[in-house]
Amino acid sequence: MGLFVADLRLLDITENRRIRATSSIGLIYEFDFDLKLLQLSWGHAYIIHHQNMTEAGKLTSVLDDAYRDALLKGIRYWNGSEWTAEPAKNRT
Repeated sequence: MGLFVADLRLLDITENRRIRATSSIGLIYEFDFDLKLLQLSWGHAYIIHHQNMTEAGKLTSVLDDAYRDALLKGIRYWNGSEWTAEPAKNRT
């Protein structure tokens, strides 16, 4: 998908002991304390932006389970020397 999220707007610990990270574009990630991704969702701002881009003819995707799965498959973790698909402790 080519999406690179380099910044977070909000990072907090939820009542159910998850780490919630909200990107500046409105994607919401929830991790456990080993940084395993538990949930991915999109906020209202992301939905509106996606809708505007679709109406402008710049996107053809649909915000559905397949879209979420594609985002999930694209998440990578830095282990200190390379990007991996599984959570890893930084080796450095």
